[in-house]
Amino acid sequence: MKSHFPLYLYPIFILILILSTSTYSHAQFFQSSDISLSINPASPGPNTDTVATITSFSTDINRATISWFLNGKFVSGGLGKNTYSFKTGAVGASTKVSASIITAEANTADKSITITPGELDVLWQATDAHTPPFYRGKALPLNESSIRFVAVPNLRSTNGSIIKGSDLVYSWQKNLKPDASASGFGKNYFDVYASYLDEEERVDVSASSVSNHTGGSGNTSIHLSTPKIIFYKKIPLLGADYNNAIGGDGLLVDTKEVTVVAEPYFINPKNIDSTRLSYNWYSGREQVSTPAKKNELLMSFPNSKSGQVATISLSITNLSKLFGATTGALKVILK
Repeated sequence: MKSHFPLYLYPIFILILILSTSTYSHAQFFQSSDISLSINPASPGPNTDTVATITSFSTDINRATISWFLNGKFVSGGLGKNTYSFKTGAVGASTKVSASIITAEANTADKSITITPGELDVLWQATDAHTPPFYRGKALPLNESSIRFVAVPNLRSTNGSIIKGSDLVYSWQKNLKPDASASGFGKNYFDVYASYLDEEERVDVSASSVSNHTGGSGNTSIHLSTPKIIFYKKIPLLGADYNNAIGGDGLLVDTKEVTVVAEPYFINPKNIDSTRLSYNWYSGREQVSTPAKKNELLMSFPNSKSGQVATISLSITNLSKLFGATTGALKVILK
């Protein structure tokens, strides 16, 4: 028996068969995990503008119909509406962002993320910088010195309990470059060796819970300083007079001898008696012998006249650094 199916309809039939097979195949292999929901920044702080984004490598999101919900309430939606902007709440206040997606192939997926923002302070300390006894200020970091940054988080879980800093995952950056070796679970501090080329060091850190639902971020920039030598008069039986630095007017001397103490502020290493440091004292242009206590110089004036001025200078060099030298000078005026 001959077929009565018109031959000119065969191409249309084959095309319909191919399309239906393709649609069935795509529907059969589609998974909800093919669609992702992410936020930027990844660990937003409190009251921070944040953007949620839907992405996929298996379907054209621009052709999908997306409905956005904030804490269960519909807030936005439409064809190709793959981003939604919102602001996080206060510290510990959870925000749930959800998206309901219908793809062009009629597949559906629901995605959500809960964010509990926190605060993150970044503290720092120059770990190998010298300061004199009883110095009340903070040692400043120099080029080629070591600095430790410490993250101090204020994060709460979705149930309101405080999360220990040791239970967070940290991500550290130096001068906007991620440092994978310094990042990880429980790594709340970051040791940095300052470059001799840079004028400042910037450090960024983000911290989040293991579930990645709670997090915060912080950063700080430190202007690298330069060492300086400040001189003090040594008072017999009392030691260096740290309350009265010798200024630009010089030291007025009314005795036949005097001892001055040189304090190299912020120089490293912290131990100023280290063999890595070389001391060179000068009287005028003439080098004098380095004293046993390298930063103290005893000066004698047995035959000097009243009004005579002497210039004393000191150069300290860190032998292990490329640019590790600093100098200071003072005038000594005989009364």
